[in-house]
Amino acid sequence: MKNTILNKWSSAFFFSILILVSSCSLDDSVQAPDLSSGTETILKPNMKVPNDYIPGNTNARKNWMPGEGWAKAYNIDLTVESGENIDPQTETHSYNATLKAGEISGTFEVVNYDMEGELLASAKGEVLCMVFEEDCKTVRMTGVITEASTESLVGRYAIWLAEDNGNGLDATTDIRYNQPKSSADYHCEIGFTPAQFGQGLFFEEIEGNVKVKSMDCYGDVTGDNGK
Repeated sequence: MKNTILNKWSSAFFFSILILVSSCSLDDSVQAPDLSSGTETILKPNMKVPNDYIPGNTNARKNWMPGEGWAKAYNIDLTVESGENIDPQTETHSYNATLKAGEISGTFEVVNYDMEGELLASAKGEVLCMVFEEDCKTVRMTGVITEASTESLVGRYAIWLAEDNGNGLDATTDIRYNQPKSSADYHCEIGFTPAQFGQGLFFEEIEGNVKVKSMDCYGDVTGDNGK
């Protein structure tokens, strides 16, 4: 009889612990966006690097200059209604960077929400690379994530393209973050095209203001983003 009572008590205790652990796991999943492999692919698909790409063996696309300059944008709002391998969502991003005497400094930040306004993910980081096009209005940039809504994003990379076409006419890709180093290296050395970001993911006449200034086009770069 005592053994029966003990067994019943042990079973009740075991299931209580199981429920407690399950509740903790559920709370954790509510506190942070789910960035499991399936979700993070839909949020920000990886940019595929060509199989013949060799890091450091640069064969850059024509019309790009390795010169100095600066680029900045504040609170660029994008709405992704349909994209290649990406769910509908909104994005707000900003960045500010200067390349002077071979040294680059700058930061970026980006936040993504679903169409109901719920947080999908966010990231902040340091700009690592900035390259200007000879058209004197286009820049491609990469960065590394130093803060994020989910720890797994820290240390991953971000890449994007932007065009300064004057107020009301600027264009940009989304900031594609959660990228591997190989994608960031490729974008810095050679550069993904707007089409490679995916269908519907190069936004023209955006709400926001992109500023791009190249020394080769506009003269001296002061190192303080043109101020």
